[in-house]
Amino acid sequence: MTLHISRHLFYKVWVILLITLAFANLSNSRAESQLSFDAQDFTLENGLRVIVVENPRVPAVAHMIWYGVGAIDDPLGASGLAHYLEHLMFKGTDQVPSGEFSKRIKSYGGSDNAFTSYDYTAYFQIVPKDKILDAVTMEADRMQNLKLIVEETLSENKVIQEERLQVVDNEPARRLTEQMRSALFGSDHVYHRPVIGWMDEIKSLTYDQAVAFYKSAYEPANATVVLAGDITVEEAQKLVSATYGMLENEKELSPRQHQVVLSDEPRDKVVMTDPSVRQPVFYRQIIAPSYKMDEKASLSLQVLSEWLGRVDGPLYQTLVSDKKLASGIGFSYDPNALYESLAFLSAWPQSGVAMEDLENAIDEFLNAPDLKIDEATLNRIKSRLKESVIFERDSLIGPAMIIGHAIMSGATLDDVENWASKIDTVTVDDVNDVLANYIVPATSNPQHRITGYLLPEVPEMPEMIEGEEEQE
Repeated sequence: MTLHISRHLFYKVWVILLITLAFANLSNSRAESQLSFDAQDFTLENGLRVIVVENPRVPAVAHMIWYGVGAIDDPLGASGLAHYLEHLMFKGTDQVPSGEFSKRIKSYGGSDNAFTSYDYTAYFQIVPKDKILDAVTMEADRMQNLKLIVEETLSENKVIQEERLQVVDNEPARRLTEQMRSALFGSDHVYHRPVIGWMDEIKSLTYDQAVAFYKSAYEPANATVVLAGDITVEEAQKLVSATYGMLENEKELSPRQHQVVLSDEPRDKVVMTDPSVRQPVFYRQIIAPSYKMDEKASLSLQVLSEWLGRVDGPLYQTLVSDKKLASGIGFSYDPNALYESLAFLSAWPQSGVAMEDLENAIDEFLNAPDLKIDEATLNRIKSRLKESVIFERDSLIGPAMIIGHAIMSGATLDDVENWASKIDTVTVDDVNDVLANYIVPATSNPQHRITGYLLPEVPEMPEMIEGEEEQE
């Protein structure tokens, strides 16, 4: 039922902004628009923030609610609790019986889903305009009126265990990247634990923990609602006032307190073999500042990611097209996090190319003194990025996703609205500086990166009995 951001990084706000588009022919005048979405916001007396993006092109509305609670708020020894509660939120209230929420949305011709990330949890519906009141009423209802039954929480715990088995334990790539991230951040950092949780801790999650977690965080003052589509600000004000506005905060929210000490231990390479692997993969995770931590560096890293990560970029052209050492290679950066974020590099070696040779070639490419962006390339990259905002502006769920992810990761609405203008301030020196400071092996902090190999499992050859001759 649920979609988890930890598994789908491209769902994150700036990654959406960085996607490659085929809309290069859009007019430059639209691309230079100052505001991204012309969003407007207001706050109810109970502290609930509401953001509205008017888009009357289709008679439908996307409704999202974002809670300021995620996997980083899981108590020690109870990893996966935020994700567990996300599942339990579909177990019903007195007004909406268990399992009925999604059935009703589907009967309207709409769709719904939810996802948990490290820093937040979100729920959304896309429905025809004449059904938006029904959707918002049900969502507001379960904000404070969730009715959990012990037996249902136990059965859902089994579902979570099975989900972990399917999407992590039975997926070698996921197991490897999970281990890499855990080692990279270290046990004294909240990003050390996976969003879905460790299996032994998932099994120990209880009904009482779920209820306490729900009551501690699911309050109007800890939520942001985004409405995007065929709805005006005036209509939104009436809608949320008649639903969420009727709720009161049942307790004073405690400040979020997290362990965020990065490990200073040397980074070992993580090598994993598995008989199901057919294509070896090279991975590298690099700690880099999030937008909240360093706006200038983050904007520059977004430009760098668009430059290095494209198939017409120098990384792909050198390692794949020219040297033919890799069949594919990619680079991305995710600026969305309350604390440190990550840049990612992945590559698939050509048949017959040793992983060590591929790694050496990648490091040689990155360490090259002439690897620098120039003014013409920078301007071209900026244009591509600004065109991507136009594409998302024309979608229904896109603006709601982008704004929600940014706000919940510590950015402001002004940051989102003026993102194109902010990208314009990035200079050649800015991009080359973040390349040297965070990505280049020779000049960046070695404790802030980790490398992983995913390899096929080679069967062991049987030992020869002494005196036995090997057959040709």
